[in-house]
Amino acid sequence: MERRIVAEFDDSFSDLVQFVEGRRGRIIVGTLQSLGVHILPAPMARFRRTYPDVQFRVLGRTASVLADAIEAGDVDFALSTRPTVTGQLNYTELAKDDFVLVCREDDPLARETALPWEIFARYPLVATPPSSSIRPLTDATFREAGLSITPAYECDGELSICAAMIREGLGITAVPRLAMSLLGTDALAAIPLCKPSTGRSIGLIQHMGCSLSTAATRFRDQLENTIGRCAKAHSCPPNPTMRSKSFSI
Repeated sequence: MERRIVAEFDDSFSDLVQFVEGRRGRIIVGTLQSLGVHILPAPMARFRRTYPDVQFRVLGRTASVLADAIEAGDVDFALSTRPTVTGQLNYTELAKDDFVLVCREDDPLARETALPWEIFARYPLVATPPSSSIRPLTDATFREAGLSITPAYECDGELSICAAMIREGLGITAVPRLAMSLLGTDALAAIPLCKPSTGRSIGLIQHMGCSLSTAATRFRDQLENTIGRCAKAHSCPPNPTMRSKSFSI
């Protein structure tokens, strides 16, 4: 009996030591779906190769839901856009995600190297709903460009539905480059938008009053350094299925 108690104590103490050292534990990461598809998996894979006993839970949600989850303490930190209301949230910007125009691959627009936002005055717009993180940015850019654009179609749902509508020739849309990973790129082209140049801020959000475990801190720092290097070098690896004129953070 005494030997079993000592053995169980040794096992528990060993687990505690590994947790404190960051070699065990669970990391809960929130992310926008587009960033979770393109950015998050590779750093996670590298981290797990070094710390195989650390578990991950990934929460893919909209920007507003992620901000609420951090406020409630449901996630350690989140990879998202700049929150509209900061409150107790600390946001660290890491990169800019520029907008692209999305059209059919056989559309004459697909041959252009860049297009001004005024192009949307001449083509039907397939838009995301006002509640999305994309729509406020596109609406603000239209106003900045002096354009009054009424969407021909408003799609409240997955971006893949917007993509299907575009493939059928119903119109065009504007999304951040990294969001192309959610469209399914078959038969679609992405052309950089300019005049004005618009992008969404990408960064890490954390609750000011909450401390992270050693493992979570280590992974957050690795993620921050990875995205920072990619943004500085403009060389984030593209999605191999992407058919796009330009694709880098």
